[in-house]
Amino acid sequence: MKPDSFLNQASNLSILLLGTQMAIGGAQRVLLDQARWFHERGHRVRVFFIYDKEGFHRKWQDVSDFPIHDLKAFQKDANIFRNWYWLFKGMFGLWGLIHRERFDVIETFTHDSNILGLPLAWMVGIPVRIATHHGTIDGFPRWRS
Repeated sequence: MKPDSFLNQASNLSILLLGTQMAIGGAQRVLLDQARWFHERGHRVRVFFIYDKEGFHRKWQDVSDFPIHDLKAFQKDANIFRNWYWLFKGMFGLWGLIHRERFDVIETFTHDSNILGLPLAWMVGIPVRIATHHGTIDGFPRWRS
């Protein structure tokens, strides 16, 4: 079944939206707008960000009717080894949640959330996996693009 027909026919889907960082930007705006749209139509929506870059978690949660989670999988001032630890811990926590809650759909919104979230979703069997790409970054490594 094509993803668009799946979304049009299904009611009360469980949808996970995954972004990289909580910050002001286009990908974040699209993610939150989509979350709001799906929520208003009766779908169960959960939003996750790999980390809160600019301290928006509480503010965004206060104005949203759906849960927004900070995986805390990156620390701005930590060295590379500590950040590998935080990334592993955050992704393991996300894996546990995905495994327990059985989502119907995952949509990822950035290079890093595509790279991290889609294989995780495939491993736990989320049937519809959507990767999006918002903008380009000069000097970005080809493997991440």
